[in-house]
Amino acid sequence: MELYHSTTQKQKILSEKKIRKNTSFRYLEYLKHLLDHVTESTSTESLSWNYPGSKRQAPFMGNGIYCFDNVQSALSYQTKSEVIKIQCSTDCEVLDLDKYQDIMNLFKSIEDAEKVLVDKIKDKDAVKGWQSLLLLLKECIMDEFINCQQAVGLIIYVLNYLVGYKIEEIITISYDKTAGPKYYIITNPAKIEKIC
Repeated sequence: MELYHSTTQKQKILSEKKIRKNTSFRYLEYLKHLLDHVTESTSTESLSWNYPGSKRQAPFMGNGIYCFDNVQSALSYQTKSEVIKIQCSTDCEVLDLDKYQDIMNLFKSIEDAEKVLVDKIKDKDAVKGWQSLLLLLKECIMDEFINCQQAVGLIIYVLNYLVGYKIEEIITISYDKTAGPKYYIITNPAKIEKIC
């Protein structure tokens, strides 16, 4: 699979022969903030997408290497950028959030995660916070992330890092279903075979 990454540091990446996964957003701090503030009456539209002290909002699809499936979309993503072509292993598992079955599988994973987390947590107030948050995340999934694009990254963090579910190496979604580009994120850089 060939993907295209927009960057202002092309020469550095090529000379190091390594592209780094963006991990600057601290999801654990963000999650603690959400659990302290989410209630049963919180709506997906009012959900906070950052935490106190954060200089940026949660990335749409979480921490990873953001890409496109074509050069033009990568070039138009940011000004003064260049494009790096990334060749990924053919055995990469892809979670395509434009496909109904993949969305339903993600929804089921959140339901399963709720059971795991509720069994692990002894504090009843903490259980209520988790249940409220996971309900909001399920609403985001059913809404196809229209009002809560950053929920993709939070869902991936909760499933992968807190519950231990295996997440696909590449995740993709079209946030604008009519005309926008299809976004990709490589969550497992070990699946990158070549960059040029």
